[in-house]
Amino acid sequence: MAPAYVGIDLGGTTIRTGAVTEAGQSLSRVIRQTEAHAGPDAVIAQMAESVHAALDEAGLNLDGIRGIGIGAPGTLDRRAGIILEPPNLPGWRDVPLVAELERALKPPVVRISYRAAPLTANSLPSTVAMSRTNTPGSDENGARPGTDLIA
Repeated sequence: MAPAYVGIDLGGTTIRTGAVTEAGQSLSRVIRQTEAHAGPDAVIAQMAESVHAALDEAGLNLDGIRGIGIGAPGTLDRRAGIILEPPNLPGWRDVPLVAELERALKPPVVRISYRAAPLTANSLPSTVAMSRTNTPGSDENGARPGTDLIA
């Protein structure tokens, strides 16, 4: 099978995860309730589990994944891969989301914006391409507070 991508949309109430082909064809979609009250470690574990569930549903494994996109709420430190203080995830402050998810899953995590996350399960490759360009209102790193890239 051709290389695939996984997208994760982290929200305060749900974690939506999907696998897609390079052409944007949806291979799977998994929705889990976010256990935000359990704290960042538990939610990151949920995210990793949802990736494995999406891959299982698609008949894939981590070796066939080219990257993982994360859509996360709030202000993000793009260079460090840190979610600073999301409004809908109480108790999250300066959480190294990218590093923790990479530690749990091993493949490189492709970092995308929260605004683009709803596209993730259906068109991750085009979303990733979008994330690598600066957009109006972005800073010198290509980030816009509250909406933009972790990468």
